[in-house]
Amino acid sequence: MTNFYQILGVGKDATDEQIKKAYRKLSLKWHPDKWAVKPESEKKQAEEKFKEISRAYQILSDSITRNTYDIYGEEFENFGLGGDTSSSTDEIRREYAEAEAKKQELKKQMLIAQMQSLSILLIIDEFMEHIQITESSLDSS
Repeated sequence: MTNFYQILGVGKDATDEQIKKAYRKLSLKWHPDKWAVKPESEKKQAEEKFKEISRAYQILSDSITRNTYDIYGEEFENFGLGGDTSSSTDEIRREYAEAEAKKQELKKQMLIAQMQSLSILLIIDEFMEHIQITESSLDSS
């Protein structure tokens, strides 16, 4: 399993800015154009390293993809979020938005249920007061 944090040389708690800074530093160091005059084996190594760095940044710079990677670890690769993540990321964003909408709807339903419960309690409280007033009136007669 590829550890994208190790590739960029940052910790799992790295901020977006730290990730971006590490990516810029490494991508400048390993950019294939800088290795153009080197022997073929070194050029290939630099190209592979650059692709690895770019992929790590692509995954870690997107909060939803990064969270998925953080949660599923080695299983992350099974979600098809490797190389080109644009369509997978769009799908994750859509699913996330749907989940958030459902969450908001459930919160709304819970609030309505709480308000209904409160209304019932108020009605019971008023009824109990009415019974006490009625009993007091009967006792005094």
